[in-house]
Amino acid sequence: MPVVSDLKVFRFPLLLIALWLVVWGGRKGRTLLVFLIAAVAVSDLFASHLVREFFARSRPCWSLDEVRLLVSCRNTYSFPSAHGANMAVCGVLISLFYPRWRGPAALAVLLVGYSRVYLGVHYPADVLAGILLGTTLGMLMYALALPVFEKNVWERGTQANRSST
Repeated sequence: MPVVSDLKVFRFPLLLIALWLVVWGGRKGRTLLVFLIAAVAVSDLFASHLVREFFARSRPCWSLDEVRLLVSCRNTYSFPSAHGANMAVCGVLISLFYPRWRGPAALAVLLVGYSRVYLGVHYPADVLAGILLGTTLGMLMYALALPVFEKNVWERGTQANRSST
């Protein structure tokens, strides 16, 4: 479980996915990559800085003696889980852009969320709140920005495809 929660482990695979989206994903892939970068930035800001400071809930590794801590206990608040929020915002956007990836995206969100509780750094409610926050932000960002991208990006590609046939 420590590996599942460690972003450093996934830097190279994430770089390969980003490269795939840029090179072979076409306009849709590049649009998704822009959405993902912006969504994670917004999600992380909300979860890690705004909401956490408001609730100021201590982590289980600070409050409970019986916690079996498998990673270091960070010196930040617990509610909501930024890992949960960031994974959920990515999962929502990936699912909306590529519906075939919905299952693996959902599995990744649940696995990372479970790992945070298993590692002793979040309560289950922290993870659930993070996932709900990320899901809401992902759907909101998609709904607000998609008309701009559809009009300016995907329609040009569709029109070019129609004119070439």
